[in-house]
Amino acid sequence: MKDYFQNQKGYALVIVLLFIAVVAIGTVTMYSYSVNSQKFINTSTASVQDKLRAERIMDEAIMKVQTGLEAINPTLTNASPIIDKITALINNVNASSGGKYNIVQTVTEDGQREGVYNVNATFTVYVNKNGKKLVKTVALSTIKDIFQYSAVSNGDFKLNGSAYLQGDVFTNGNLLSLNYGKFMTGNKYYYAPTSYPAIDGKLTVKGSIYGGNINDSIFSWTQVPKNTQNLQSIFSLAPVIKDRNTSFTPIAVSSIIAQKSAYPASGNKFPFYGYTSVWNYFLPMTYNTSETIIGNARYNSLVIGNNGNLTINGDLIVNGSLTITGNGKLTVNGNIYVSEAATLSGTLNLAQNKYIYINGKATIESFTLNGQMYVNKNADIQEDFNTNGTLYANTGIEVTNLSNNSGGTLVLICDGTIKVSNNNLYNDVPKEINAYFYSNSSLEIYGVGSNLKINGGVYGNPVELNAMKGKTNTSQFKNSFDKGGLWFENNQLGLEPSKSRLSIIFKNELIYNPPNGIPTVEKISMKEIEKHYTK
Repeated sequence: MKDYFQNQKGYALVIVLLFIAVVAIGTVTMYSYSVNSQKFINTSTASVQDKLRAERIMDEAIMKVQTGLEAINPTLTNASPIIDKITALINNVNASSGGKYNIVQTVTEDGQREGVYNVNATFTVYVNKNGKKLVKTVALSTIKDIFQYSAVSNGDFKLNGSAYLQGDVFTNGNLLSLNYGKFMTGNKYYYAPTSYPAIDGKLTVKGSIYGGNINDSIFSWTQVPKNTQNLQSIFSLAPVIKDRNTSFTPIAVSSIIAQKSAYPASGNKFPFYGYTSVWNYFLPMTYNTSETIIGNARYNSLVIGNNGNLTINGDLIVNGSLTITGNGKLTVNGNIYVSEAATLSGTLNLAQNKYIYINGKATIESFTLNGQMYVNKNADIQEDFNTNGTLYANTGIEVTNLSNNSGGTLVLICDGTIKVSNNNLYNDVPKEINAYFYSNSSLEIYGVGSNLKINGGVYGNPVELNAMKGKTNTSQFKNSFDKGGLWFENNQLGLEPSKSRLSIIFKNELIYNPPNGIPTVEKISMKEIEKHYTK
């Protein structure tokens, strides 16, 4: 019995010792964990504080440059040494940095292209002693402010259906968001159910915001408060609300076109290259082979045939119509003045900063333009229009089946209405174009049967975007529903916003590598291009 109790005491002692060991190990482990956690918290806190400090320093540097620009802008004229003033400003801001930041500038445009000035300024702030840096690049540019947004409306902004916008959006009027895509079949408009639109960026609305619905062909609209949380009810991807005190001065399109309309003072003395006559009918002068004319030239009407290749080493005046067909090619080292209409295919090459003025209508189809175009009436654009330039039109522009394969950015600027429809019809893969559409009147773009991705932006008064998501066809396909003679992919709500058949993606190149002929202003604005942390 005595041995038994002694054995039990021995077991108890072992258990007590094991318990003490476990507690000790746990205590050491918890202490180690606590120490490591505290180190992690301290490191994380230090990292956050370092980043906040770097952001404050970056904001300070940006504000100094912005303040400097506000002082420079009132002094600018057409003859101002703009680049010199920007350089002096950046040097002064660098000198006041106290070693906290550094700014390096790169001049990308020096005014040689019709008053386009652009300087990319890269700001660098050191985050910590390990070499981590905060880097931000901004563009200091004379390009108009409207080109810093994916979409601007000087009136109401109507979003019918599931359009997808990436970049900042501004509307001077009301914004109306509807979860139905609008389209036309025959002479009748239809509305097909889809999701609400998506904006991946910041939104400024000077008027009110309304969400819409349709019940038995009756529209109903509900006003929505201006905050991101409430906007989630009328956007498939809700933007961040940002109140900007921005105003946009419309481009004086008619005045710009009128400035280009005057013939050269000595135009009536240009050598006249006549016409062909058949049975007393006067026909246009036609070129089907290669020809070169030294100096200026004047025609009644001019046709460049499919195999024609005409070069004029001066200005060209056409006192009638101009036609370039098929693979025809016209090269002019001066300006071109056309008193009537122009029908343009093939290729037109102009010298740097030179242009073509067309007093009548311009019909463009599968055409390459190296230069600028000014149209006093309307322009109809079909198929390929390859250029890295700007077309101005007075009364209207209609765009169908547009492609821009040159790699440049096409800018269309109009006083009248712009309508973009029937582009890349019923295809599942979007057609990508680099373009900016600007209208002082209404701008209307369709992405229902069309499937279009615009890398650039839009401006109108008002703007209306109409879109569906996924597949669209004229005949039934698997998992589809019909409306107005078209068939649409089911589960519109479940499709990603990027599956929209109308996407507008802001393109930074409009600021730091602008197309030829893009409108400028006599002031310098600043736009953030890119920001990142690096070692």
